[in-house]
Amino acid sequence: MKSLYSTNKVLTILGLGISLTFWGGILALPILGLTQIIMSVIIFRNKSSLSKGTKKLFYIYIIVTITLAGTFRLLSEVKSRESLMLLLIWMFISAFLALFHLYITYKIKQS
Repeated sequence: MKSLYSTNKVLTILGLGISLTFWGGILALPILGLTQIIMSVIIFRNKSSLSKGTKKLFYIYIIVTITLAGTFRLLSEVKSRESLMLLLIWMFISAFLALFHLYITYKIKQS
């Protein structure tokens, strides 16, 4: 599990770097999100080895991610006219979640 941080660090830097261009972000962030979902499954399967603080951060990450995914899904169907603004907000929130996930893997590496 300690190697997750190195992989996540490289992918996050690449993903967020590519996101500086609008269309690059539309392509890079879903790929980064998919890899972080896979990493989250690995972390969840090994949650017994996590410290109490790291478990708390991880559960917060899962709850926030699921809540935001549902919210964006609902908003995308209701607010079709403001789809560009919704896409920009989604990109910024995705970048924040990617950095939060990177922090969690950093904490795992330290423990």
